[in-house]
Amino acid sequence: MSILTDLGYNPLLTRSILPQPVDFTLTSADVKNVLPSGSVDSARVGDYSRFTTDIVFSATDNDTAAWTTGTISFATGETTPTIAASNTGNITATTFVYYDGTQTGSLQTTTTASKAIGKQRTLIAIVEKVTDTSKLCKITPIFATGLVVSDLTADQISVNQLDAVATNTGTLAVDEYITVGGNNVKIDGANGRLTVNDGSNDRVYVGSI
Repeated sequence: MSILTDLGYNPLLTRSILPQPVDFTLTSADVKNVLPSGSVDSARVGDYSRFTTDIVFSATDNDTAAWTTGTISFATGETTPTIAASNTGNITATTFVYYDGTQTGSLQTTTTASKAIGKQRTLIAIVEKVTDTSKLCKITPIFATGLVVSDLTADQISVNQLDAVATNTGTLAVDEYITVGGNNVKIDGANGRLTVNDGSNDRVYVGSI
């Protein structure tokens, strides 16, 4: 019976078709064979690191995007030297703006997507030309890149806070309430009431209490 059990059979003379677990330990030599020395360097580790930046992009016209001076801080803890303000020039095709760790001090541009990523290269923004010369080019920032535009069209915008000097809209749907002038006028859509306050007391109250 011991011979059968050694072969993996149980007392009912059946055995699992699944392989039995095997315990093993990787030595430092084994690890070295898997990852040869020099195969992973510090520059390569940071290739695809997330980042934040105070560089702000803006559209100049339908085929030109510009950016301010600033720095880029990577999740690895590295911060770039100051990057000079510049622009894409007049583009004719989709342009990729990227940072190259071997060319510090400026952002680089290319119309070939694969050239904007790779060893020590980080894609910062994508700029697309707009045919209508009365419009501004489209800028798609990557991660935390800043963006300033004078014309933004979108099916849906989701933000925690939206600050605007003026808003023109056909329909405004609000789930809870609208406040005007530091709570001087409050439209409460959730409870169906309108309140006008003089700064100290409610003077006009319309709706349910």
